[in-house]
Amino acid sequence: MTTSTMNWTERDVQAAAMVLASASAIGAPLPTLTDEEVVALDGVQHEQLVALPWLSAQEANKDIMCAVALRGLLAKELVYPVIFEGETEPSRLHATEEITGALTLRRSGSNVVSVERTVSTGKRWLYGYVHDEGVLLEEVDEGGLHGFTVVTRDQLVPRLAEFVDPEHVAARDSDPALYTEAQFEAHAATALADTQAASNVVAFNSDTNEFPTVTVYTGPSGVHVLTPRVEGSQEPGLPEQGLPEQGQGQGLSFELKETSAPSLARVLGGLAGLA
Repeated sequence: MTTSTMNWTERDVQAAAMVLASASAIGAPLPTLTDEEVVALDGVQHEQLVALPWLSAQEANKDIMCAVALRGLLAKELVYPVIFEGETEPSRLHATEEITGALTLRRSGSNVVSVERTVSTGKRWLYGYVHDEGVLLEEVDEGGLHGFTVVTRDQLVPRLAEFVDPEHVAARDSDPALYTEAQFEAHAATALADTQAASNVVAFNSDTNEFPTVTVYTGPSGVHVLTPRVEGSQEPGLPEQGLPEQGQGQGLSFELKETSAPSLARVLGGLAGLA
């Protein structure tokens, strides 16, 4: 999941277990962090899986901005210096248990689901980190605020469905239609004419290293799900290697169908590894 190896301490593991123990159906809220606070706490050297909309738009040096963010966390006592036995001065910083637990959980999920939802006014993102004892949710807005919540596993699919279809317009199922890329581009303007939101949903499974994906289109008339299909593959979406090269014998097609709420839940649950 990252370009750098994460080394967990006993405190990290215990904090993660404490956060998961607070999981509930309604969701246990955790501290909200900014882009630069997330990067500062997680380590500037680590590549981020999540969107950083505010930080990525800044021209200032990222290291400096993250150092300033760390000062703010120290002032709010969300981070504090630690003096270990045998030392006379602080040698490292610790975050509160809630923050430490959340940061550990977002790097150690067996499955991760990400959703990028685009509407006319902008984007929002939702990430679900799946663990045996619960799911950490991370919602990001365009201002770069990261809201964390921990829920029970049975609440992940309803939360994903609510995010992609907040107006609850998914009402009926249609037969799937299969298109080539060119056919879909020609047909999309008509079939998806009243689309008000498009949500790209991507999953990562640590066991398979594959990234199945779908796109969910919502509008007043209903919800459509677009699934890319690679010829010869039984799984929805694209394999880790991405699109096949031309001439390799694999063909890419797109399956489009209108979907009801139960069918949408099955699709999202399958991506999250909960089906």
